[in-house]
Amino acid sequence: APFNEDATAFFADPSIKTVVWDTASEVWEMLRLAHFGKLMQNPQMQYGVVNAEYKALVRMANTARKNLILIHQLSKEYKTVEDGQGKEKSIETGNYKRQGNNKVDYLVHSYVRTLYDEPVKSSKGVVVTPGKFRIEILRSRYNPDANGMVVDSCSFVDLMGLLAPHVDSEAWNQ
Repeated sequence: APFNEDATAFFADPSIKTVVWDTASEVWEMLRLAHFGKLMQNPQMQYGVVNAEYKALVRMANTARKNLILIHQLSKEYKTVEDGQGKEKSIETGNYKRQGNNKVDYLVHSYVRTLYDEPVKSSKGVVVTPGKFRIEILRSRYNPDANGMVVDSCSFVDLMGLLAPHVDSEAWNQ
């Protein structure tokens, strides 16, 4: 497949240090579409080949010692509840869940979620507190003490310093 050929070339190129899949959710969809010809109502029992291909692509980056940044889309999370008449219905939980391969958390050394705090406005519509981005560290395999931390938006080098403090910061500047 052309995507796999491109990925192989990126990972083999010594001048490329970081590869970004924006979005990794779409990479997952592309693999499903290539194998099944459609995105919906595919038998779960046949996902093994798709999962293996996705894992192989992620591991290829690791083997090539590349930074692979996977940006995932989020979707609203729902739960099933019974209404007053005993009928089941689906309602929003107010949370969001990551779309795409559900095992990706186990393939990467760290995963984070970006957050955005909306600006606070006065009753006259004047911004009194500007909006800001933050980063929630969901898991850092190399720095478990950082798990659960929420930091103000920072540079890639600073974020990597939190996630992998054993790596010299100069490595992230290349």
